[in-house]
Amino acid sequence: MDYQQRLPEIEALVRETFSLWDEQRVGFSWRHYYLNHSLRVRALALTLARQEGADPDVVAYAATLHDLTKRYDGALALDANGKRRLDRDGYWVTETLPPARANHVTALYDELGLAGQVHHLSGAALTERILAEAGYPRPFINAVAHAIRAHVTPQNATAAELEALYRPPEARVLHDADLMDANLGLVAFYRNIQIHAGRALAQTGAPLDPRAYIELVAPWVETKDPFLPRFRTATGQAMAAARQERNRQLVAWIAVEQPLGEPAWHYGVLGVITLFLEEPEDPSLTRALQHLQTEWLPARRAELARDGRAPHAAALLARAEQFADLLRDEVAGRI
Repeated sequence: MDYQQRLPEIEALVRETFSLWDEQRVGFSWRHYYLNHSLRVRALALTLARQEGADPDVVAYAATLHDLTKRYDGALALDANGKRRLDRDGYWVTETLPPARANHVTALYDELGLAGQVHHLSGAALTERILAEAGYPRPFINAVAHAIRAHVTPQNATAAELEALYRPPEARVLHDADLMDANLGLVAFYRNIQIHAGRALAQTGAPLDPRAYIELVAPWVETKDPFLPRFRTATGQAMAAARQERNRQLVAWIAVEQPLGEPAWHYGVLGVITLFLEEPEDPSLTRALQHLQTEWLPARRAELARDGRAPHAAALLARAEQFADLLRDEVAGRI
């Protein structure tokens, strides 16, 4: 079977499934996040797979499908004390959010009685059924489903259970790519921006002030250090450390730019942050990065060419260009 030739069919099904909900924001996710995240995780997982000896076909399918049922995750369920409820395996419990429309995936979800299951378990069950119906070999199906089940680490598993779960390199690779995309590097920085932007919009009805947001960046970066030991591949550990250093560099850039005033908010990384905060209702990293590269940066290059007298403008714009290049590399699955 030519797995790569058939992968677009699977991606199209995932894309269609994510479009069946009308909610713009739910928890720490938003409408475009689900697909953008899945495609970034696939690109990063394939990079890791090349270094870790994992089967690229298994990795590509597992990454594409790993969040297939994630849009069913509604609001976090709270206990009587207002704390997040956990199930017996230590996972957060969420309300089940039904789609506004239906397709084959949602029909199977109902048929299999998957409501209430954590998304990595329901996603693995659906993947097994979908790939079996499409005639994929059983060993391939089992490997893909296993990697999907393993992309969220069980909180209460024994050491022996974890060793068995992460013995296949494909499981370790997908786990690391998913964990990294959400938590480390400039893609995770964009996610943090949008989490705070959505929270501000819900609480105040107004966009988040960029000058207030930048005070939150350094504390956020510090919270990511405990994630570094959680990576399960040598390549993932090295890449995670590099992305965390990149975020520390981001904090340093912000500190340098803050005293420079309006030129920094127009030409620098502070200006990029302002750009990313402009669409809190319906954000998209793919769209924002394209706008940054094809409109925002060219417009400022043209301004600089016309009038280079703004203090520090050239250095600020060079830093914004570097930020954009690094973010583009991360989206493409590079460091």
